[in-house]
Amino acid sequence: MDARWVIAVVGAVVVCGPGPSGQELPSEMARQRAAALVPGDDWSPGRGWATTTALPPLKSEGKPAIEFILPEPQAQWTEGTEQTILWHWTGPVTKVRLYYEYGKCKLGGHERGRSGALVTQVIPNRGHATWTVPWMDAPGFWVRLAGFDDQDNRLVACERFVQLRPKEVRDLRGTFIVILRDRQRLYYFQDDRLLRMHLISTGRGGYATPRMQPGIKGWGVTMGKVFNKMTYAWSRAYNCSMPYWMAVTSSGMIGIHATTPSAYHRLGGVASHGCIRQHGNDARELYKLVKLGTPAYIF
Repeated sequence: MDARWVIAVVGAVVVCGPGPSGQELPSEMARQRAAALVPGDDWSPGRGWATTTALPPLKSEGKPAIEFILPEPQAQWTEGTEQTILWHWTGPVTKVRLYYEYGKCKLGGHERGRSGALVTQVIPNRGHATWTVPWMDAPGFWVRLAGFDDQDNRLVACERFVQLRPKEVRDLRGTFIVILRDRQRLYYFQDDRLLRMHLISTGRGGYATPRMQPGIKGWGVTMGKVFNKMTYAWSRAYNCSMPYWMAVTSSGMIGIHATTPSAYHRLGGVASHGCIRQHGNDARELYKLVKLGTPAYIF
């Protein structure tokens, strides 16, 4: 069999074996897997990677085809980490180009456009590449791979969706809320899967939103979890309504809630008196998901 494969047969055994579904591999496991899968340097444009034993064929054997090995289905990659991208192919795929694309974080369910960039220009097809994952204004992104022949004709392409974890949650697991003040974004993870990402507004100058994590004490109160919930709350201090209220301090001084439509244009930037404001639609959906006692982190 004419073998134009990226990996040795031992690599196929690793790929097909069981692994953590929907979670980023611990760094040492990821390093070992990449070491097992990344091929040696016995490569030529005419025949691809030479292997001692033929691997299981692609579904489209006999025609140009290309498929991802890494990222795996339901992968989660963390911002700032270096990731190995692996693929195998059939046919005269001698060059490739990698790029990514994502839909920007929605506001109240409404699209805010798309963005993306190249991971690599057109390069020789070596079957693998490394990439340091940037922050993106999105809960996830598509990694896309296009294959070309020697005449630069595009032959094949494949894609895979990857969930993006901000660097602040690299070591967090389970169900929790994370607020990033520098990004003005809120993330809600449930059982290690990102279910919601929202544009928010935290405290403007003179009205700080405190950093917090579960159990921390500050301002004479306990912080870092959802202490109480109310579908409708009223602020006597500022004489305003706070729909879908979720307190993240024991005193109720700081909470997550919906803001008024007149302030939607400010979401994504600081604007509040210390609370975490959201679009009404986003606040309603988050309120439905979050249970009392859910850990809350503010970075």
